[in-house]
Order: sequence, then structure tokens, then C-alpha cells
Amino acid sequence: MAKDERDYEGPYVAQGELGATNCRYKVKIITDGTRTIAEVYSKEQGDANPIGVGHAVRREGDKQNPTIGVGLATGRALVNAGQSYLGVVEEMLEQ
Repeated sequence: MAKDERDYEGPYVAQGELGATNCRYKVKIITDGTRTIAEVYSKEQGDANPIGVGHAVRREGDKQNPTIGVGLATGRALVNAGQSYLGVVEEMLEQ
């Protein structure tokens, strides 16, 4: 399916800004024009397992617009990663 595969590395909050640590993430986009998958990886954990995954599928009759597919898949992957992290933090608080 890897017709178009790109790695995006976004900006991050620098250490010391807003009291943040140096956390960096990578979003990997894989698309074939009909299906798009976005995977979020923690730079500290490497590319072994994504911390969030999102999908988008073009339905029959939809115009081909890669920007929409990439946006939907990326947004869903970021939500998935956020929910995963929130669960981990909530478990830590319960201890």
C-alpha cells in the first residue's frame, strides 16, 4: 500500500518552555489514494510500536483529495495517542 509514504516531524515545545520536558513525536503517513493510515510514534520509544493510529477511507463517489484523507487519518491518530496517554496517566494517579 505504500504508494506515497512520508515522515512528518512537527515542532515541539522546547525544554523549559511551559515546564515541558523534551518530548518529540513523529507521524508516519501511508496512502494509496483511496486509503490513508497515520501512525504516531514517540521519538523516545522509536518506531517499534505506534502510540496512536488513525485511518481514513475514500468512499465510492468521493473526489480524490489527499489533503482530506491525510487530515482525517492524522487527526484520528493524534486523538488515539492522546486517549492512550490519558489512560496511562489516570492509572498512575490511581496508585
